[in-house]
Amino acid sequence: MSKAAEKLFVGQSTMDHSLNRLRQTLDDPILVITTKGMSTTTSTEALIIPIRKALLEIESTASNRPETVQHQFAIVATYYNEFILLPSLIKKFRELA
Repeated sequence: MSKAAEKLFVGQSTMDHSLNRLRQTLDDPILVITTKGMSTTTSTEALIIPIRKALLEIESTASNRPETVQHQFAIVATYYNEFILLPSLIKKFRELA
């Protein structure tokens, strides 16, 4: 969980809350503890390929846009996120722009 949270630039607590919301939404434990660590459920495994395809489609669509297109975004964040997360997010946007 810590590694996943780090990759998503969120705290472990945020990751836990997000996973709990996903569990409630899907009515599935998503991950279960085994003797080898955490493992995905059968229901979760069935979602991996369709979700991966959808994400690749989104990425493909986003990357094929003309470079002259301008977008305006509104980012809503708590004060904590504004000071902790927003600077790195803005830096990443500038790198990609």
